[in-house]
Amino acid sequence: MQTAIREAHEEAGISFVAENARVVGVMHRKSNDERIDFFVAISAWRGDVRNVEPAKCDDLAWFPLDALPDNTIPYIRRAITNNREGRWFGCFGWEEHA
Repeated sequence: MQTAIREAHEEAGISFVAENARVVGVMHRKSNDERIDFFVAISAWRGDVRNVEPAKCDDLAWFPLDALPDNTIPYIRRAITNNREGRWFGCFGWEEHA
C-alpha cells in the first residue's frame, strides 16, 4: 500500500492512510513489456485531486463510470469493467501479442 500512497501524492497531489484503501483488482498486462498493475479504491483522502504530472497526463477529472471519455486508456477501462463485474484479476494486451 505504500506504493499507492506515494503514487497518489506524486501523480494526483493527494494523501491517504492505508486504512482508507483496499486493493480492488490486479491485472497482468503486456504492452512493450510485462506489467502487474494493482488497482486501489480509496474511501477518504486529504487534498484536492489535481494533475501533478501534466507532461504525462492530459487531464484528471471525475466521470460517471457509465460515461467515461472515449480516450480513457484501454487497460484502465478494462480494469473498471472488471471491478464492476466482480472480477478481481484480469489480463490485458496478450491477445495483440499472441
